[in-house]
Amino acid sequence: MGADVAVVVPTHDRPDLLHRTLRTVAWQTGVDLEVVVVDDGEGGVAERVVDALGDPRFRVVPSPRPHGGPCAARNAGAAATTASWVAYLDDDDLWAPDKLSAQLAAVEQTPGAGWVTAGAVSVDDDLRILSWQAPPPPGMQRRQVATNLIPGGGSGTVVARSVVEEVGGFDEDMRHHGDYEMWVRVSLVAPLAVVDRPVVGYLVHGGGLSRGTANGRAAKAALRPRLERLQAEQGVEGDFDSWDFIWGDLELRSGRRWDAARTYAGLAVRRREPRLIARAAVAAAAPGVLRQRAERWAAAQVPQDVRAEAEVWLARVPSRTPTA
Repeated sequence: MGADVAVVVPTHDRPDLLHRTLRTVAWQTGVDLEVVVVDDGEGGVAERVVDALGDPRFRVVPSPRPHGGPCAARNAGAAATTASWVAYLDDDDLWAPDKLSAQLAAVEQTPGAGWVTAGAVSVDDDLRILSWQAPPPPGMQRRQVATNLIPGGGSGTVVARSVVEEVGGFDEDMRHHGDYEMWVRVSLVAPLAVVDRPVVGYLVHGGGLSRGTANGRAAKAALRPRLERLQAEQGVEGDFDSWDFIWGDLELRSGRRWDAARTYAGLAVRRREPRLIARAAVAAAAPGVLRQRAERWAAAQVPQDVRAEAEVWLARVPSRTPTA
């Protein structure tokens, strides 16, 4: 009998993070797995990490486009597997031991579901919980076109292979926001199942692709017309202001205070909100103060039951181990 789920992990020369991430794949319970690590780096780093695990379910395949980015790597990994469900996981994020089994159970309980997502806690390098991303409620399909409702970036979602093939996989020209764009297309063809629990750990650190960089800003601008066309077709009003606010927070967190100030100022002009002018000024003059205030607020919004459940399995996550 074949595997229940194919796990696809794109990676680019981050052995300590990759080793820890794969350990949380190896401890999945109640599912049969095939795991493909797609090496988008060089020097055989991924191969050494997988060899050190000694798990026959894991193998490495090269990216067809060296340094082609996560979207090309995700497509290559899916093509190299055969399971009827495909789970995507970035090489720095983490899964609770029952993440996949809970998601497959949710699919069984959701008629016609073609994909499934779950709640995610954002964590820092020390695995301290920073914030909570709740999964969307039922019936959100059209709202995904307006704003990204899927927690965990590219790491929280499992998609039926038939749906992946129907939408054509990830857009390989997108090095940023490729997961959001993919989930938009998936949302238009398949009902969504949800696990409303914190079973994904989304690592927030300076090396993440989601940080506010010039390339990321350009990709965001390029994606917007595509989303606007879809919104018009679906009769959905866009919510780009919320997206920009989140983007400004990411820029602030990554130390790009001037980019964050510019983002907040643009929002202030469009929305005519003086408080956003003040936020832009503080971001430029005292970014540490604003960052600490935002982090305290986000941490305070994490429900106690969510924090308690996530802390149990995060405490069991192995430490980052140099393996290269």
